[in-house]
Amino acid sequence: PITLWQAIVSSSSAFFIGSISMIPKGIGSRDISLIFYLQHYGLSDAAALIVVTVQRILSTGLTFILGLFFGSILGIKNMVIFNESNNKS
Repeated sequence: PITLWQAIVSSSSAFFIGSISMIPKGIGSRDISLIFYLQHYGLSDAAALIVVTVQRILSTGLTFILGLFFGSILGIKNMVIFNESNNKS
């Protein structure tokens, strides 16, 4: 197992590398660099791949789903307000 400090350094470095790569969401570059760091700290290939997959699902998939959910709520509220203001005119 790796320490909390090693996990923080790995994740931060991977996000930095993903950011400077200028690839949207750092797809690929962030994942590969995180796998590299985790393997460097002694995690097996399978464990590193699982960590990267879970992190990608949580960081990208969860925010996408929340964005769709709250965007639909806000969109409906704005449509109701817009319709009410047009009907008063």
